[in-house]
Amino acid sequence: MTLKSDFNPNTAKGKIKLLIPNIFTALSLGTALIALNFIMDGSYYTTAWLITLAIILDGCDGKIARLLGTTSRFGSLFDTIADFVAFGIVPAFLVFRFSLYRFNFAGAVISLIYVFCGAFRLIRYSLKHHEDSTKKPFTGLPIPAAAGLMSSMILTFHSHFSLPVHHFLLSPLMLFSSFLMISHWEYPPLEKDILKSKICKAILVIILIIIASAFKHLPLLYLLLISSYIIYGIVLRLITPAPNNEKSTRTSG
Repeated sequence: MTLKSDFNPNTAKGKIKLLIPNIFTALSLGTALIALNFIMDGSYYTTAWLITLAIILDGCDGKIARLLGTTSRFGSLFDTIADFVAFGIVPAFLVFRFSLYRFNFAGAVISLIYVFCGAFRLIRYSLKHHEDSTKKPFTGLPIPAAAGLMSSMILTFHSHFSLPVHHFLLSPLMLFSSFLMISHWEYPPLEKDILKSKICKAILVIILIIIASAFKHLPLLYLLLISSYIIYGIVLRLITPAPNNEKSTRTSG
């Protein structure tokens, strides 16, 4: 990425502007590192909410950088590292300690597959986004959405289910989200194609009202929101399959 022509990073004001989005990235990374400590203590519910907080912070850094006109290669690489820890390593470790440890070696392999697919997803995005920084549909499921699916599942199981059904659901869901991350299935940026729709804005308002009136069901609503985004990409793929010659030219995110 390149800085805007009217932006001077050598001035004190410019340096502060450069620092602001990176602070949010650092907060996201710090939240992930704190989450690792909660996993070791067995506080899986708290860890899932910390991952959610990291998702929110991750969504802020890029938007603030674009708003201030301070997008940079350093910020992009820093964000990639933070995303790998917050949405790759931490969710994989969380799901393993929460459930997959019961499957011994197989559970460890599933967790590693998720980490490797997340790393591939981030590297592919970083390389292609560096070549073309224009906003395009994401190629493959964004890793924050995959992490959101894992954390929302754990929150929902913790709050709404007494039976250990998660032991049979988390493994295939983690493998499926791993596949979606490395796939060529397109997912639109929320702020570009989804949230700008009047219908979707109305639905979002209704959802926020429901959340405010039923706060105790927040984990389930969180899961529904993440699942809706993932299903949207799947349906989009089934309705409009892309030609093979376009796969190599898409931009990931």
